[in-house]
Amino acid sequence: MQKSNPLKISFGFFVIYRAFIFLISFFSITFFPKLIAGDLIAPGTIFNYMSSWANWDGGHYLAIAKDGYQIWFQYAFFPLYPILIKLFSIFTSPLISGLVISNLSLFLAIYFFYKLVRLDFSQQTAIKTITYFLVFPTSFFLVALYSESLFLFLTIASFYFARQKNYLYSNILAGFAVLTRPIGILILAGITFEYFYQRNFKFKKVKIDLILFLLPILFLLVFLYFLKSTYGDPFIFIKAQTFWQRGVNSFPIKVIFDNLYQVASLKNLGVSIYSNQLLDLTAFLIAFIGLIFSLGKIRLSYLIYALLVILVPLVSGSIASMSRFVLVAFPVFVYFAILGKNEMLDRFLLMVFIALQAILLTLFLNGFWVA
Repeated sequence: MQKSNPLKISFGFFVIYRAFIFLISFFSITFFPKLIAGDLIAPGTIFNYMSSWANWDGGHYLAIAKDGYQIWFQYAFFPLYPILIKLFSIFTSPLISGLVISNLSLFLAIYFFYKLVRLDFSQQTAIKTITYFLVFPTSFFLVALYSESLFLFLTIASFYFARQKNYLYSNILAGFAVLTRPIGILILAGITFEYFYQRNFKFKKVKIDLILFLLPILFLLVFLYFLKSTYGDPFIFIKAQTFWQRGVNSFPIKVIFDNLYQVASLKNLGVSIYSNQLLDLTAFLIAFIGLIFSLGKIRLSYLIYALLVILVPLVSGSIASMSRFVLVAFPVFVYFAILGKNEMLDRFLLMVFIALQAILLTLFLNGFWVA
């Protein structure tokens, strides 16, 4: 039997997904009404297709890339992605630069994700995993001017190199992930557990290479020093979350039950906030339940990271954007692949996910808030 080529498989997935995105976006911008700054586009106003991929958060990343941090609440957006946009802008516009980075990061994420899954599962399961990953309803954010694909690439690659016992690469990548999103430091919990798991938790097998796991913390300290020297407050990124209606004073279980009650009571039925809340709550519950049922099926170091990455954001008191945040909890898609061994369930999930992604992508490109 011919050995599979991860690079070719990953490239094939990427090309097919880009074709899917192009097809949906073509119909999206052709047949549906568009928004600019919250208002329907007036007659004669030009709709910019490329700029539509930088809606919402994308605009802040572009502003930071062009002019640096100008407003205190922009510190909620971590610096690596806008720095890369700035660097690539030597060759093209910041907008194109950001989109190239996102698309390249998605390809690398697919590549390392496939290789990571193949360490424990069959090729069929790995292919199903990538399929579910790409058809998930909010996966189009991975090719938008958002930091999700960069963060996901760094995260999955960090776990892959940890599995290969290359702890230097693993921790450098984790360090860069720390500079990409606030939750990046949570990777350290997963790869540190992996380190001890590989040694059967026998401390006599621990070597000097354990010191490498300080690297992500060092990356974070450098960023905190930058914040202290530029703004005067090393934790301004936490304060900045309050501008986006996110604090750090809530208990995740309470947040979940509050949202369950609000959705079940149909309080906001008929307005956009209800559909967003329903989508985010459903995404969280599917991910959380899936991860719990994955115990014993998926490597525990992955699950520790994934559970943290979906639970910690709830400390903010908000479940908003959870349907997007779930994207970086990569073990969820391995669980979908395991479920997908049931042919009927596989077809059902694929149809629902593809339909939802088409709808959400249409809304996003036309200026509506999705996640």
